[in-house]
Amino acid sequence: MIHKISEKAIMYAILNNYIKQEQYDEYVYALEIILNILITDITMIIIGLAMGMIWECILFWLVYKILRKYCGGYLKRGCYYKSTYAVRQKVLSDYTRIACTECSCRGNVFGLLEYKCYLSSCIMCPVVLAVVRYVPYSMTVWGLLTLTALIILSILSPVEAANKPLDEKEQRIFGITARILIIISAVCWSVTAIVFRQLILSKIISLSIISVAVFVIAGKMYLTVRKHN
Repeated sequence: MIHKISEKAIMYAILNNYIKQEQYDEYVYALEIILNILITDITMIIIGLAMGMIWECILFWLVYKILRKYCGGYLKRGCYYKSTYAVRQKVLSDYTRIACTECSCRGNVFGLLEYKCYLSSCIMCPVVLAVVRYVPYSMTVWGLLTLTALIILSILSPVEAANKPLDEKEQRIFGITARILIIISAVCWSVTAIVFRQLILSKIISLSIISVAVFVIAGKMYLTVRKHN
């Protein structure tokens, strides 16, 4: 659906001489990225509003998306559109990977990932918000979980997708960026939990870190199994 909408919109622009015919693929590609991100982000905001936890939802989604983008992890099959390298390079910078923010999979830039990634995001978000609201906070328990997740991310990141490997330069750039973000996340959690005792905020940051760690572990396991098969 998103692909057809993008094609029609860009074709309209071409017919009205807003863009050139030879730029068709690049503009369709870019428009699909924008539409996918907008649809998912708007959906997350709606979920947050429906649960009366809009700011909690935005904070979780923001931290999660940023970490997930550079730490990587498990990716559903089909989450990447097999576009040509040339087209991707015209739209994106050499070291940018479009995050599959719709499902925390770094990935789909065309379509809705057969709806699987989008639906998984719609499930994950309310589950996380429910944990924030109903699960009691224990500094010891949440602290240990967060510390464990941070260590795992520091050791394993970045975990590439099986069908979207990173080259050596990208591994280095994503690895450095991921570890900088991990340190920032650790500092933010420490400040909110220990210094200011903002338990809700610290719980949201913890859940973002833990969620990314789960996907990173799953991604590493998937790559290991695939390598031995």
